[in-house]
Amino acid sequence: MDKKYFAFISYQRSNEKKAEWLRRKLEDYHLPAKLRKENKALPKAIRPIFRDSLELSGGFLAKEIETALGNSKYLIVVCSPKSAQSPWVNKEIETFINQGREEYIIPYIIDGTPFSNDPQTECFPPALRALKGEKELLGIDINEMGREAAAIKVVARMFGLSFDTLWQRYNREQRRKLIGWGVFAVLLIVLSLLFSAWLKGVNNELEKRQDKLLISQSKYLGSEAQKEYDKGNITKAMRMALYALPKDLKNPDRPYVVEAEQMLRLFDMYDNTGRDNIYCRTILQHNIIVNSAVFSPDGKYVVTASDDNTARVWNATTGAPVTEPLQHNSYVKSAVFSPDGRYILTASDDCTARVWNATTGAPVTEPLQHNSYVKSAVFSPDGKYILTASLDKTARVWNATTGA
Repeated sequence: MDKKYFAFISYQRSNEKKAEWLRRKLEDYHLPAKLRKENKALPKAIRPIFRDSLELSGGFLAKEIETALGNSKYLIVVCSPKSAQSPWVNKEIETFINQGREEYIIPYIIDGTPFSNDPQTECFPPALRALKGEKELLGIDINEMGREAAAIKVVARMFGLSFDTLWQRYNREQRRKLIGWGVFAVLLIVLSLLFSAWLKGVNNELEKRQDKLLISQSKYLGSEAQKEYDKGNITKAMRMALYALPKDLKNPDRPYVVEAEQMLRLFDMYDNTGRDNIYCRTILQHNIIVNSAVFSPDGKYVVTASDDNTARVWNATTGAPVTEPLQHNSYVKSAVFSPDGRYILTASDDCTARVWNATTGAPVTEPLQHNSYVKSAVFSPDGKYILTASLDKTARVWNATTGA
């Protein structure tokens, strides 16, 4: 590495705990040996990481901070509405950009929404929002993927590696650790129970205590699985719930605990044919026929169009609604994202097509008016124009920004 530090973590003081967690996570992470063998330039560990603990004064960066920025290959910006308003965070970003290294900036979003233009939710400092076009940066949002996955994605971006590859290896390693700790815990349980049985000379007591401990462990795993499920870590939650249940009810290796089964049922693992259906995790519910459903370009969101006069935007991982329903006065026949994913275009039997902000659900232009039902509407490949088709025997081209 040609720099003293792998990365500099910039953050606002109220976000210090999350910045410190990320620093420790990065420094404790070890890149897989197989990848290092294939690429000799990859380090075994990502350390040191610089996280300043100095207060800036006088409107200028402290000399130590400026030197550390110059000696850091990457700048990781912990983004939140508070950091977006911090002049010090912004100065650190500007210093990095002035060195011509904006491509080495990694926004790490812990709260808020980039480019929302609302002081209550905007999480990008002005220097990040000023990067336009090819220089515009995509953030890594812990609220969308969980902080563990977000930290791994930071590593992937730093070294130009496949996130999926790193994440799969990380999950396998966590499973091995979980199994190791499980074996260790079981050994402790068995040893303590054997010791108790030896002292009391009662084998039945040993079995009763072992059952109680396993039930407590199963209930604990069930509650932890619920927490992981709520965070969107579906696969991890499923494995924990399965571990808490007997492998065979006829010859159980551990007591049956209803809490674990109830947790497992959340995954809707089987359909009414009895076939495996573990990928059917979430139902995106309208009140009547759904006419279309499409993913956003980055795959993080879904927009659906329905005869209930609405289009709706959903989180693709959790199924939670992202905005209020996008309301028309009649059936909504189609809904699509703009190429950059920032806007949604809907077509309706109320004789209009409409453009919406994909994050807030606010209308962007006046309705694009036809004289009859609008059956379809699409963005041009560059997102600058809109094409609509109607039963009034016309197709029309509109400016996507102004609605003209």
